[in-house]
Amino acid sequence: MDPIHSTVLNHLKEEGTLRIIPLPEVPLPAEGMMPGLSERQLKRLRKVWPTMDVDQRSMALSELLLPCLTQPELSTPRLEELTWHRMVVGDDATDLASQLHLVKQAWPDDQGGGRLFAGSLLDRWLSTGRFSSAEQATD
Repeated sequence: MDPIHSTVLNHLKEEGTLRIIPLPEVPLPAEGMMPGLSERQLKRLRKVWPTMDVDQRSMALSELLLPCLTQPELSTPRLEELTWHRMVVGDDATDLASQLHLVKQAWPDDQGGGRLFAGSLLDRWLSTGRFSSAEQATD
């Protein structure tokens, strides 16, 4: 990992601006972001997550992610990051990776539409600190 990224991330965690949480603790992760992941199993895991110890959590996530390992879209290190290190700003229900995934899905194909979309995205980010709305996470 990049040392500058690590330094900034550690600073933001220490000051409380950013939380790093595992996937089952994200209230509204974007669906379809991790190929091979069973959304239904994730929802069931989310319900029992608070009652599990560290070893149980590790085993449950390993079983949940096993089908993802055969998918070529995500490397194993990226899959690990998306599982254990979700960045959440403040009390948001959707993590940053999910917000960016939703932006990627919504990005228009044509150049003119892309410019308008980028402008509105930048306006939203500067005024709210979010890339996407919570409603987009549930679509």
